[in-house]
Amino acid sequence: MLITGDGMKKIFLIITFFLLFFFFYPQKQETLKTFGEIEDYHLYEVHLEEENIRTTNFIDLFSSFEILSITPYINPLYEKKFLKKEYLFQKEQIDQNIKDFTKKYLETLKNLPYQGDYIIAYTEGIKLISVKLYAKESELEHLTQKYPSITYEENS
Repeated sequence: MLITGDGMKKIFLIITFFLLFFFFYPQKQETLKTFGEIEDYHLYEVHLEEENIRTTNFIDLFSSFEILSITPYINPLYEKKFLKKEYLFQKEQIDQNIKDFTKKYLETLKNLPYQGDYIIAYTEGIKLISVKLYAKESELEHLTQKYPSITYEENS
């Protein structure tokens, strides 16, 4: 069976049609979130006063966040002896920042007549009352589900 000129044209058109259809048919498209649905990172201040968050358990809770600073509880009796009430994180590793902060805090406490507070801070860790960090709100909501007394607010 021989294919004549008209038959060749039809076969050529059918093949061309299928090739064009294959190349230009819209593939499954990935849906993107629209404006307002994209969750960005924001600066938050997380309040820890009601929880027993100390330098000893801080890393376990906040290792997945980008920490900017921490604020320890400072006894009002010797609050004026501390030049800074907020410790800024200067290194990338959270554990190294906590070690540096703990060392400075304990050095200040050691020179005060309140040795009981020094011993507690040395053995149990330093109580923290707030932390500033970058995070998604959903990450903080997950944290507050686990620890309901932790609160947070967005900083500008």
